[in-house]
Amino acid sequence: MRFSNTIALERSDMPLFNFNGIFSKSALAANADSGALERAKASSPVKTVFNSQATMYGRLKDWDVGKFVPVAEGAGVYYGGWQGWLTDEGVSQFDADRSCGVAASSNTLCYMARHAPGRSALYTKPDLSRKSYSAFQKDIFEFISPKAWGVPTVDILIGRVLKYAESRKVKITPHKVDSGWNIDTVRPYLSNALNDDKPVMLLTWNSPIKDLQMHWVTVTAYYKDGTEKILTSNWGGKVEYDFTTWFGGNSLYKGLIYFD
Repeated sequence: MRFSNTIALERSDMPLFNFNGIFSKSALAANADSGALERAKASSPVKTVFNSQATMYGRLKDWDVGKFVPVAEGAGVYYGGWQGWLTDEGVSQFDADRSCGVAASSNTLCYMARHAPGRSALYTKPDLSRKSYSAFQKDIFEFISPKAWGVPTVDILIGRVLKYAESRKVKITPHKVDSGWNIDTVRPYLSNALNDDKPVMLLTWNSPIKDLQMHWVTVTAYYKDGTEKILTSNWGGKVEYDFTTWFGGNSLYKGLIYFD
């Protein structure tokens, strides 16, 4: 595992468009509701949680709000995309609700297009407005094609992401956890990928963390702040989860994948 120096992570429990904010718990509570994101956007500020010193194990170069896939709307910015926007593109609510893999893939591919040499063709929309990014997610949706159960495994997602990249005439390579699934392989996998500026997509079936049940998210940072934590793009917001709870919790399936 590669460690960087201890750095300050500035975290606030603020509404959606605050540039330093982690998505508030009140905004996350209704994530299954198609209107949750809009209500979060309109919510009033709540108190700052705290600022603290965190030991950073791995992070993207542009990991923070305003830098990681900064989808703009009005004077504000989202932290990556949200699957609910697919309904703006004619996708049914039923299919949009099962498209978390589409959102995570879109985040990854857009970030690669903006940061990885020779990958710019992965995102060719004119800007990163919500309108343009929503149309991009629809493009990805056509390749990911989530079913009633979403995209249930890493291997299924890999094949569909590669087909999109091939359609853009871009060669990318998937990287899964090798040498067995255990804490000694997952920790360096996650830290090394992030330090190499590769977003990591995380899939969980059942989980003690309700937000992550049957869900894909995009990991942008991995650090220790009292306990080991991961920072994710989830529902267009910046959301922190306890890594050891996720890893150690009983689940029928967990998976991680990144591309280069």
